[in-house]
Amino acid sequence: MSTSPYFADLYASYRNEIADNMTDSEGRNVMQERLASLRHEFLAYVQMMEIDPLIVAVLFYKAFEFHNNDALIAAIRLDPGKAQLSWAKLEKSVGVAPWATEMVRMALADPYGSTFLVIAACLEYLRANDVGDVLPRGEEEPRKPVDEMDEEDSPDDDLGERGDDWLIQQGFDSTKQ
Repeated sequence: MSTSPYFADLYASYRNEIADNMTDSEGRNVMQERLASLRHEFLAYVQMMEIDPLIVAVLFYKAFEFHNNDALIAAIRLDPGKAQLSWAKLEKSVGVAPWATEMVRMALADPYGSTFLVIAACLEYLRANDVGDVLPRGEEEPRKPVDEMDEEDSPDDDLGERGDDWLIQQGFDSTKQ
């Protein structure tokens, strides 16, 4: 999926932030507990929406339901610094979970809240649609023809070989006979 450079960069960080909050040091899934605690303090986070939207957007994890993919895709291709992102234009395409409606109301009370909610919804749209790594529009990397590949990206360098090499490095026997 192509995005603006802004959303490509922010989404990579958003995925990392989600992953960092997912488990505790013992590997237990604590995401919902952490977010529930932070959401009770949402008003304190409102002042950070413009400065660091990533930290606040995480609080909207699984808060949105998407009804119009075209509207979201169009928003994802915009850059908040160059285009006006408006929640009023997007809200008909996005449902909000009942537990998040008060957070949306508090966000909209801030002058930057409308833009922020579009950013949060776009990040959640990318996450919910499991887009993996996204590239800015027009920056999709073309595949190299086989005759132009170097040793590093040779088609012979398959996952099985790399896995076998890793196992050997870990002290296991080779899977090759």
